[in-house]
Amino acid sequence: MKTTAQLTVAESEEALKLTIVFKAVANKTRITVLHLLYKNGEMNVNDICRKVKCEQSLVSHHLSGMRNLGILKIRREGKNIYYSLNNSKLFEAMLNVKDVHFATFKSVA
Repeated sequence: MKTTAQLTVAESEEALKLTIVFKAVANKTRITVLHLLYKNGEMNVNDICRKVKCEQSLVSHHLSGMRNLGILKIRREGKNIYYSLNNSKLFEAMLNVKDVHFATFKSVA
């Protein structure tokens, strides 16, 4: 009888953290925002809203959630808040997933 390997506690915790990150970015608007911030460095909410063509309340909700998870960081300048990626490696990893899997990906649209 074949024995199935078990995850260590550390590996299980890593899996949970990855699940949280993937859930946090598993949305077209959030991915678009991350892409904009990756390309532009930092942007304020109004600029992001114009680019993604969404209401400010929706964009602010997405930004807040990603900021709370440490995906985004902010810089305040007067009344303006500028958002940027906390670490560009997350978006670069998403680009790598796209490159690796889109060749065999079948569209569901």
